[in-house]
Amino acid sequence: MQSIGESTAGPDVISPAMYGWYAMRYEREMIRAVHKEGGLVALHICGNATGIIGQMAESEADILEIDQKTDLAGVWPAVKGRVAILGQISPVSLMNGTPQQVTAETEAMLRTVGGKKATGVILGPGCALGGETPFENIRAMLGTVLEGGRC
Repeated sequence: MQSIGESTAGPDVISPAMYGWYAMRYEREMIRAVHKEGGLVALHICGNATGIIGQMAESEADILEIDQKTDLAGVWPAVKGRVAILGQISPVSLMNGTPQQVTAETEAMLRTVGGKKATGVILGPGCALGGETPFENIRAMLGTVLEGGRC
């Protein structure tokens, strides 16, 4: 599994047109090279990727890692069945929230994608976790999807 992280290629930094011209075509080249070697690729765009999700899906990545700023309800119908989504629990909530807040956010995300049995969804943070993220919050996120809510 190869992850491509694009901190400066999202609509928070450049326009969707610039993303398509300056970033996505080169991402696709990298993705095709990894696929040629038999690997899988996850593509992460920092920030609100709502405006470029269609282009991201066309990149041929296997997984789109979407930031918590992206409108999941708006993008899920456009990518469902085309590419897997990884995310979208806020790393800020995971770092600074309570287990109850993390559980509520995780439940809301699951409702958006159709529940615990939804296919094409990988539960995880929307971006990198801070080193001091409390394990009980990670456990709350994971426990929300596991049988009986425990992990």
